Amino acid sequence: MIETVPYIMILAGLGMLVGNVMGGKLADTFPTINACIISLSSIVICLFLDYLVVFSQPLTLLMTFVTGAVTFTLSARIQILMIRTAGDAEMLGAFLGRTTH
Repeated sequence: MIETVPYIMILAGLGMLVGNVMGGKLADTFPTINACIISLSSIVICLFLDYLVVFSQPLTLLMTFVTGAVTFTLSARIQILMIRTAGDAEMLGAFLGRTTH
């Protein structure tokens, strides 16, 4: 069982990669605050589904990918909010937004 952990981590990382790309595209499509609310709601749903499928290994692997993807759709939006909130210190806001990942 322990020998499968690296493969599961690769699966989660691929989900995060997909989510980061999707998040950037979605951040251009929707207003930032609405997109954050949608992403956070989706994360709640994914985590609840993780709880429900924990007894099925294939579904758990699928949800590992999906949860990674949905979670990382939020990163681009958080970055945008940090920069907007920083006011005259955009560089500081960008730096702080990058260090939260």
